[in-house]
Amino acid sequence: MIRMIVSMPPETKNWLEEYGRRHHLSAAEVIRRAIELFRRKGTSPEDAQDVLRRTQGKWTSVTGDSQAYVDGIRGEWDRRK
Repeated sequence: MIRMIVSMPPETKNWLEEYGRRHHLSAAEVIRRAIELFRRKGTSPEDAQDVLRRTQGKWTSVTGDSQAYVDGIRGEWDRRK
């Protein structure tokens, strides 16, 4: 393996070390796994923007204010209790 030096804010380093302790992993292993997960996911901010652009306006069955519609649906959950 190739060694690298990575700079990060102190709070990120603290989180990384704590996460490693909880999961019995070294910080290096946590970073390797995170990078591999990121690579496998294969998406970028541009990909996300493309999905938003392609799906914009696809929920055509809802008319009026979408927030009011969502609030109404959520209200049904409360009434079921």
